[in-house]
Amino acid sequence: MYRLDFTADGRPRSKGSHVAQVNPRTRKVRAAAVQEDDLAHWTGTLRTAVTDALAATNGWGDRMADGLGYPRAWVGPVLVLARFRLTRPVRLADTMAAEPATVVPDGDKLERALWDALTGLAFRDDRQVIGWSGLKVYASPLERPGVSGRVVALDELDVEAGAPVEAILAGELERWAR
Repeated sequence: MYRLDFTADGRPRSKGSHVAQVNPRTRKVRAAAVQEDDLAHWTGTLRTAVTDALAATNGWGDRMADGLGYPRAWVGPVLVLARFRLTRPVRLADTMAAEPATVVPDGDKLERALWDALTGLAFRDDRQVIGWSGLKVYASPLERPGVSGRVVALDELDVEAGAPVEAILAGELERWAR
């Protein structure tokens, strides 16, 4: 099992929804993606944070480095843990606690943007993600908005050991929360 921890500062952006658009001339309906402003910038921020984390930890270990010394994306199953920190509202200025954020953007769309940014760096394709957990909170006064995350790459030994994915994910959540 290999772990990659990363932190990216900045206002988290979501990977947009789809809305129905009607062509007034043909009256045909099509789904159009709605993306948040600066999604490309946020994706770049995430990719830089993950690249830095891979470089600092020698990627996924020596066996995953290519001849040039650059890490390659993991090819096996992965778990993704994320804690999104949204901009703290003024109404919470007098408290230090990290409050849950029940506002837009939706958590699943934040995860989608994160997974897309991790694709090709931490893992080859987001279909490799077999377990995940995410939190959406307001940043405490001592934190900046952004995301802290962990990618757990499972190797053959983890899979062959027969531990249920739920147990591995629960153990990683406990370890990561410390």
